[in-house]
Amino acid sequence: MADINLTATDMKAVPVDGMINEDLMQEIFDTSPIDLPFTDSVAKVTSSSFKKDWVRESLAAASADNARVDGSDSSGDDTVVGERLSNYHQIMSKIIKVSDRGREVDSIDSSDELIRQLMKRGKEIRRDQFQGLLAA
Repeated sequence: MADINLTATDMKAVPVDGMINEDLMQEIFDTSPIDLPFTDSVAKVTSSSFKKDWVRESLAAASADNARVDGSDSSGDDTVVGERLSNYHQIMSKIIKVSDRGREVDSIDSSDELIRQLMKRGKEIRRDQFQGLLAA
């Protein structure tokens, strides 16, 4: 009489993901590149209006032609006034839908799926902002 053993291949072949509890790491690896050198380096400010204004100015180019003899009169005018610029705020959104049960289940790498989704969508919005800067 031949021995018939239930093999791992047989167990894996059971419909709907088989019968073997795979060794699944309890972590999700996000491989999306999100290097944002410009938006990471600029200052963050708050605004109470839909439009933000600021003044831009720069130093004059370096010159050796401004040497003077002590006591001599200076002529000309090197006064520089900045340029006023403005921009309107951009509203961006991502829609997240997670049920109460979806927040409560024991999922991979997350104790609360809503929080995980919020963090991912926040990264996407930052990346979208950076892409918009590149396109402008």
